[in-house]
Amino acid sequence: MGKRFRVHSVSSAIGRAMVLILFMASLIALVAMVTLFYSVPDAKAINLSGSLRMQAYRMAYEIERGDSVLGRLSQFEETLHAEELQETQRWITPASLRRTYGEVLGQWQVMRQHIEDRTPRRYTDNTEQFVAAIDNFVNQMQYHVEFKVRMLALAEGLGLLAIITIACGAEAYMASIIASRSYSLFSGKQYSKLICARRRELFARRPTRRPSLPRSGSRKDGGVSAIPAKAKTPSQAPQ
Repeated sequence: MGKRFRVHSVSSAIGRAMVLILFMASLIALVAMVTLFYSVPDAKAINLSGSLRMQAYRMAYEIERGDSVLGRLSQFEETLHAEELQETQRWITPASLRRTYGEVLGQWQVMRQHIEDRTPRRYTDNTEQFVAAIDNFVNQMQYHVEFKVRMLALAEGLGLLAIITIACGAEAYMASIIASRSYSLFSGKQYSKLICARRRELFARRPTRRPSLPRSGSRKDGGVSAIPAKAKTPSQAPQ
């Protein structure tokens, strides 16, 4: 498996490093877009949940003044069941956020019943408890938004670290390739020089053959040979 991904050229190493860097950059952009897509309704949802608290206090104030608040019920329920707040019931949201929203819905049914039963005193007595449930819901939404922002920052940081690691690894790998090829080239030159020196040494040690000189009387020009003829011994003289 390692042989398949082994790179033997600098251009291939640069190409694969650029592909990996492009992939990591695209992944970071995708994570950022998904997080942004799911975070767009969060600001409006926090504002709506905060307005629930204000409306609850307003109804309690009007009840204490003796005014009718039946017209406020539809406005409160419209805000409570807004589409942005319904997004908190998705499976991707934390269980604590879904639970707190369910608590607000349950308490509102009790508070609404107090108003419809013409027992406004019970509404004003339980207003603080109802507002506390709304505050808990708002806090859970803020924690959820902060969690998504932290996850986005963590993903971008890890992606940036991966890009830096890929770039440094590719640079180190290309340097090793260049160094190995330079060493191979240098070793080849040294080997050639060694072979040439060995050949010169062998040629210098080869014995040179001296040219043979002609004997006396063998010269065609009738001159005297440089080497005198061998003198006859007395045993070879004629009897």
